[in-house]
Amino acid sequence: MQLLRFLTAATTTDPVSPTAKTALTIAGLVYLAFLLSFIFMLLVFLAFIGMVVWSIIDCLKREDFKKDEEKLLWLAIIVLPLFFFPLPILGVILYYFFVKRKKDAEKKKKVQEG
Repeated sequence: MQLLRFLTAATTTDPVSPTAKTALTIAGLVYLAFLLSFIFMLLVFLAFIGMVVWSIIDCLKREDFKKDEEKLLWLAIIVLPLFFFPLPILGVILYYFFVKRKKDAEKKKKVQEG
């Protein structure tokens, strides 16, 4: 019973000053902002990794390259920017616009014609 009185007294008479409460609130908000930005960055990173893996798999499965060297060139364009360029997604974007979209549009056109 005395423990219950002590706990209720501790919660009703709060010895923390208003300045300390404000500092704790600000620290909590900073922590929340950090946590949310970390989660956002993690999701962006996972999406980026997914796009890279997708483009590598698509490039390896694609059989409409004229030569094997062309396939190797596109694999290098996808993979090498991951290590050397400031924008590592550049290879994936180039592959999507110059190969994937173009070749899929050509296939769609052939299907509609014949």
